[in-house]
Amino acid sequence: MAFEAAAVVGVRLFDTSPTTLANYVANAATTLTLMPRSVRTATTVIDDDF
Repeated sequence: MAFEAAAVVGVRLFDTSPTTLANYVANAATTLTLMPRSVRTATTVIDDDF
C-alpha cells in the first residue's frame, strides 16, 4: 500500500542520487516553513527515566 501511495504522489523510494535526496529534503524544509505553526507537530520530550 505504501509503495502505491508513493507512486501516486510521485515520490521515488529507491533513488540512488544524493543530489535528488538533497532536493527532496530542501523541498520538504521549504514546505514546512510555509505552513502555519498549528499544522506542524510539536516535538515533546518523553520522560522515560524509571
